[in-house]
Amino acid sequence: MTKIARYTCVLTVAVAIAAWSTVADAATAAPVHVGYAAKVERDVEGKLGDADAKKIKIEDDIFFSEIITTEPDATAIMSFRDGSSLEIGPNSALTIDEFIFNPAEGVKTQTITALVGSFRFVSGMTMPNQTITINTPSATIGIRGSTLPLVVGSDGFTAAVPTDGQASFAPRGNPDAAVNIQRGNTGVIRPGGQPRTGPSVRSVGRQIVSRARQVFGARVVIPQRSQQRRTRDAQANQQPASTQALQLTPGQQQARQNATQAALAARQDQTLDNQGLSAVPQLDNAGVFNVQLSPNLQLVVDDLNDQTSALQVNLDAALQDGQAASQANHLAGTRDVIGGLSQIGDTNGVVASTSNAAQADPNQAAAAVDAAAANLQDLNANTLSAVLQSAADGLALGGQVNPQDQLVTLTASALNALPQDTADVIATEVVSIVATDNNLDVNTFNDDVQTTVVALATEPAAGDPTDTTPVVTTPVTAVVDSPEAENPSQDVSQN
Repeated sequence: MTKIARYTCVLTVAVAIAAWSTVADAATAAPVHVGYAAKVERDVEGKLGDADAKKIKIEDDIFFSEIITTEPDATAIMSFRDGSSLEIGPNSALTIDEFIFNPAEGVKTQTITALVGSFRFVSGMTMPNQTITINTPSATIGIRGSTLPLVVGSDGFTAAVPTDGQASFAPRGNPDAAVNIQRGNTGVIRPGGQPRTGPSVRSVGRQIVSRARQVFGARVVIPQRSQQRRTRDAQANQQPASTQALQLTPGQQQARQNATQAALAARQDQTLDNQGLSAVPQLDNAGVFNVQLSPNLQLVVDDLNDQTSALQVNLDAALQDGQAASQANHLAGTRDVIGGLSQIGDTNGVVASTSNAAQADPNQAAAAVDAAAANLQDLNANTLSAVLQSAADGLALGGQVNPQDQLVTLTASALNALPQDTADVIATEVVSIVATDNNLDVNTFNDDVQTTVVALATEPAAGDPTDTTPVVTTPVTAVVDSPEAENPSQDVSQN
């Protein structure tokens, strides 16, 4: 048998969803849902076009251009089709500007506008060709493999700190002024100003994660999808990326603008100060966001850093939890996406998506082949071998050296994920096909796979990697300030 090449076959399916607009001149194509409400506490509303706002319930779909708002005592988690999630705090508002995701094509574009309030974003399944952006009234934040708590004030200020990965931070409409924020560093921007990052805003970063941990909990929640939800998302993920982007009609644009203005007007008291970031107005009043730091301004910065030193424990814990949550979300998203495509019998989509998953992030390869092995309908040796080969091809495209060396682990992992009756029938043939296609000695490859199968089967279950450190909300003198690895060269702000 010749080596199975990576290929893509995208099926167009009909997705049954509710009509989203009553505007007479609305586009005839129905929108694809972008995700669903994984958690809703108290009153959370969604508004589409000129239709009346409706209460969002758990498992409700969310859509392109939807405006989502929470009441002062409400929180929610929105989970997107790629497995990414956005936690939404009380008295907050956001819009879903764009979500295009087709894993077989290797494409993802995700744009959200956080209008006001507190949020915590965790990225999902990674694609070779992807763009993730969070806009605010004053900033544009580019996400790269991140867990990102951020707070947006009704006064126009934006403050964020990636607790995993990194982010680019630019004034809204001025991408040339972007600065990169590394894990654990903080970015703050005022309306019309330039980004401030570095030690001068260390106190703000501590308050951001403390706010997030108070509002959302110390541990990032990773939503668990039902089989029905995975199937529904998989049908949407099959739709070609070119057909997922919808244009708003003039009437829809006006309705959206009106709803956005109403959401902001109802939350005028949501300044950063009122959301727990008292350091921001103090730094602003001292002129820290306007000029380079003078000795007098440095005294203000040092004083705030001292005042918030007790909160450093929250930042340290958030860095640990953010990294674990980001890695877990990538893998959970991969399993859900591949598992969903497998459940609906889209073998071609599974093969292509597995390759793209492995190319984008080698850590996603095993999750993809395991999900395919566990969920593909009427699985045979040729199909599973094709999935394994696509993972190896994806690793090679992603720049992995000798991806064939990882075939032993991937094959063993896939065989472990198979239902036992299926494994008894096809395991030997799978090993033979994979070894032959990659010019490997079949007997040696089989011995290595069987040894790895036993090792994987006897591995203890991984413990919960997320953090359980209590949240510190009041200063305690016993906590010593820990230094942050920040870039002083970026500690410059100009109007």
